[in-house]
Amino acid sequence: MKTTPILLLASLLIAVTGCGDSTLTATTSIGGVAGVPGGQGGAAGVQQTRAGNLSLTVEAPQRGQVLMGSEVVVNGTAQGLAEVTVNGQVAAVTQGAFRVAVPLLDGEHVLTVGGAGLSPLEIPIVVDAEPPTVTLSSPERGAFLMQGRDDVLVVRGVATNAGTGLERVEVDGQVVPVGADGAFEVTRRPSVGPNVVSVTAFDPVGRSTEALRGALYGQFAPYGSQTDGAVSARLRADTFDVLEQAIVGALESGAVDALLADNVGDFGQIEVRGIRYDRVAVDLTPVAGALRANIKIYGLRVDVKAEQSLLITTVTVTGKVTADPAELTADVVVDVHPDGSLGVRLTGTQVALHSFNLDIDGILDLIAGLVEGFVRDLAEDALMDVLNGFVLDQLFDPAMLNQQAMFMGQTLDFGLKVRQLAFDAQGATLVADAGVDTMAAAAVPPSPGMWVTPSAPPAEPNPPRMVRLSLSDDLINALLATFWRGGALNVNLTELLGDGGSLPVALNAGFLAALVGPELLQHGTAQTPLAMELRPLLPPVARIQDGDRFLKIDANEMMLDLYLAPEGGARVKFASVSLMIGLDVGMRLVDGALSFDLGVTARADLAEEPLFDIDDAAIEGALAGLLSQLPTLLGTSGLDGLFDLGEVDLLGLGLANAGIRADGQGRDYVSFDVDLTANP
Repeated sequence: MKTTPILLLASLLIAVTGCGDSTLTATTSIGGVAGVPGGQGGAAGVQQTRAGNLSLTVEAPQRGQVLMGSEVVVNGTAQGLAEVTVNGQVAAVTQGAFRVAVPLLDGEHVLTVGGAGLSPLEIPIVVDAEPPTVTLSSPERGAFLMQGRDDVLVVRGVATNAGTGLERVEVDGQVVPVGADGAFEVTRRPSVGPNVVSVTAFDPVGRSTEALRGALYGQFAPYGSQTDGAVSARLRADTFDVLEQAIVGALESGAVDALLADNVGDFGQIEVRGIRYDRVAVDLTPVAGALRANIKIYGLRVDVKAEQSLLITTVTVTGKVTADPAELTADVVVDVHPDGSLGVRLTGTQVALHSFNLDIDGILDLIAGLVEGFVRDLAEDALMDVLNGFVLDQLFDPAMLNQQAMFMGQTLDFGLKVRQLAFDAQGATLVADAGVDTMAAAAVPPSPGMWVTPSAPPAEPNPPRMVRLSLSDDLINALLATFWRGGALNVNLTELLGDGGSLPVALNAGFLAALVGPELLQHGTAQTPLAMELRPLLPPVARIQDGDRFLKIDANEMMLDLYLAPEGGARVKFASVSLMIGLDVGMRLVDGALSFDLGVTARADLAEEPLFDIDDAAIEGALAGLLSQLPTLLGTSGLDGLFDLGEVDLLGLGLANAGIRADGQGRDYVSFDVDLTANP
């Protein structure tokens, strides 16, 4: 609180010299005053000037009072006067009272109140209609800070308050020195990951203004580069039992017939008239270092016609050759190449035709040997084709390592590089690096790449379900960064809400004017529609944390641009607000449907106000409050069923009994545990 000593001394002297002499003009000040939060109340006091039968008393404001409005209301009583003047403004005296509103800017002022024949009263006051202002020049919005290069974060700016001045300035809760001009500069070491710098200026009457800046600090990898240990999987031995059923179902749906037919050609002396079989059996057993495959074709029957030229004649015979079963056993060894691709080779291959029989009348030994050799070759080739051309292609399809996917209009290129694929008697372990990339959108700011936190894949003991699939937080961040870079997060929220979203209010200028100020209606009518566009300056960042909501996502510097969007007219931007959003996400799988438990925290900082001065606190509080209430607005099932694992069909397999949790060393992985079922 600032009080001018000269004015206090002058008031005291006038009061003393006026005592005992009623003919002299005198002013009296009793009581006094200091800044009261909100400009309400204050010590009782009378401020009066009089001469003869004339008197003027100012009841409000009090000397030295801090007034938190842009108009100062002066009121009091007068005797023997028709009017009084306040800083040159004339106020009529009605029934002995007067009242006048004087517009004043923030700062120290002296109210001069007087009337004809009276010495004027001089009342010092302080107008503090506006909270402090904070202007930051560093860090810039949406800063990427590279570890080893940007290890010191400079926080620089100016805080001012034209009314009562500043009481203090805090950076992230710590008081910092401030110059006479309000300038401040401090340095701090950023934390690895997302950072939010908070600068708050306080004034003596309890008001404050906060400015926010978001930054991302750490190591960055080029977009599209491989994320080390992105995918880790453990398959129990009984997983292969379900794989067998799926493969058999596909084989008996015509695949075996096609493979057998591929081995039938023009053999001259032997004509194959038909091939039949009863059923196919596939057994896949993980053993140390390999996957043992056993394939059996039961009830194999080959109908043949054979011709053999003798010296003076040609002998033609017909009949059938059977084997029950025709069997192939081999160990499948998978080699991981340095480039992350897979090489598959067979060892210990054995083919047997059990219960082999030639049922051909009058066949000669020479012809019998010819037919037997042919059928054995035919069966062996068919079995090898079943193993190589179908079973191994299904299990180790190279195309599965590189895929394209569509997400919110973006084409994502997704590639895996296998680091480890190992078999043991209890199952199999897979570790793979992953890369994801997309075309960069012009509207997205440049960045040094994807934020990464290298970590080792978790040790994978046998899981409670058949399969445990673990995805690293780096892979999640690579996906989030790719979506951001491709512009998938730059969305028109108005259109998004209009496509099925529901809000309790209409998105028009009349609704928002209550928050940003009535000046908005000078640029449109109450019914003028609003447009809201999201423009993130930083990619969202995910981290694994303890608790049921195990996925933490920080979305900082999410710029929300607000426009007046009259139908048939040009849009006009009236505000940009920076949002710092924290999401605590819990995920659960119920009957295969992925559902979410969501907690939201939000902070807002008005960044631009190109049309008029907006009430910062009102719009910031409204947007932060709306986002914080998002789980309530969505309801208990707002995001439930967003993704249904029951709709997944992979190799003819279904998923059941699925669960999801955080896992891994340092809790760097999200793990899915699931059983497989063979779809009919």
